[in-house]
Amino acid sequence: LEAEIGFIVRTNFDKEPGMPKTGSYQAAEFMQFGLGHADIPVVDTEGGLPRRTDVAKLLQVCPGLGLQKEGGGVVVHCKGGFGRSVVLACCLAIDRFDLPGAALLGWVRVVRPGAINMPEQERFLQSFAGRADMRKFAGLTANGDPS
Repeated sequence: LEAEIGFIVRTNFDKEPGMPKTGSYQAAEFMQFGLGHADIPVVDTEGGLPRRTDVAKLLQVCPGLGLQKEGGGVVVHCKGGFGRSVVLACCLAIDRFDLPGAALLGWVRVVRPGAINMPEQERFLQSFAGRADMRKFAGLTANGDPS
């Protein structure tokens, strides 16, 4: 099975504890192959929650979410892949598929055991009933434009 990935979102900082001394990868390494890339660093302390501006940037820079050849899928990653990246990926899914955060939280824990293990992250995701709540949190209008 080949994944049609079109966009990468990195949520870790270039030189944070636990990273190689050389830092994280250079985005150009992927962009030269036609992949889009965005850095949305989220501090990995006190629950590892994205700021409103982080979520707004995510929703605005990510192309349509799906596995169609045209846009491709979106990969969201951090250093460990259990907290901040999963929270941001959930924000994107809540917006694109109009899902309640509580339902998505349960699904994520099935497909990514160990994900979202901070109470702050749980409460954050459970606070969204769907797309409208996510866009309101991000300061975006119903059609995704800045308010």
